[in-house]
Amino acid sequence: MMSNQEKNRLDFMAEELDTLRKELSEVKALIKDMHNLLAGNPIDKESSGLIGDFKIVEKEMYAIKYELKRYKSYFYALVTLVGFGALKIIIDFLKQ
Repeated sequence: MMSNQEKNRLDFMAEELDTLRKELSEVKALIKDMHNLLAGNPIDKESSGLIGDFKIVEKEMYAIKYELKRYKSYFYALVTLVGFGALKIIIDFLKQ
């Protein structure tokens, strides 16, 4: 037979297990919400989540970086042509 003290301990342990079970279910819900936030909602096929949005932004940034490099090359070419033009004008002026 169990004593009252042992029964009280078992009751206390059962209450602790129930509390832990409830907290674990809350943690599971939070993890699922975080997963949906990061990876997108599996029900909504159009949602890509933060990870998908990051990948889209990353692709756009690479495209912008490419455009900036291209315009930088155009700018240097323009500066070079203007420099040659100014040099030609100076040389013609000095020849006179």
